[in-house]
Amino acid sequence: MGWLLFSYRGERTVSKIVDEVCLSLWNHLQPIFLKMPDEQSWKTYENEFGARWQFPKCVGVIDGKHVIIKSPSNSGTSYFSYKKIFSVVLLAIASANSDLITIDVGSSSRFSDGGIFSDSPIGRKLKMNSFHLPKPSKMENYTDGKFPYVVVSLMKNLMWPFPRR
Repeated sequence: MGWLLFSYRGERTVSKIVDEVCLSLWNHLQPIFLKMPDEQSWKTYENEFGARWQFPKCVGVIDGKHVIIKSPSNSGTSYFSYKKIFSVVLLAIASANSDLITIDVGSSSRFSDGGIFSDSPIGRKLKMNSFHLPKPSKMENYTDGKFPYVVVSLMKNLMWPFPRR
């Protein structure tokens, strides 16, 4: 962005243009490339995990990443993280093939990872079961009970990874 500032416009103008372009790109491309998955889509993701990683009932993996930003005006320590940087957090659920299924960008980084997850739209939808995950069902070769579909991570529909002990 620096070359735009020095060559053509002032910082506020360039910043406004970048914001408008990003918002326009998101509004036009998100419904095409990051549609909200329906029950059938989740089953497709589950089939991919089963085939590629031999992990039945898994529909995705979730992780977060701190994205470094310039300190927003009047934000105090809201975006100052434990890493001693100003950042926003990107949460994403990915498929077995590393394709993004859904994302959330913009949580302030001063909270713990668990707090960020709990307050995110992704976390709330998983807790309220409004992500259209398929209902628990039987698994092939198992006769006892029904098993939930899971996202690998930290709650009821999120599975803890095994410790490395």
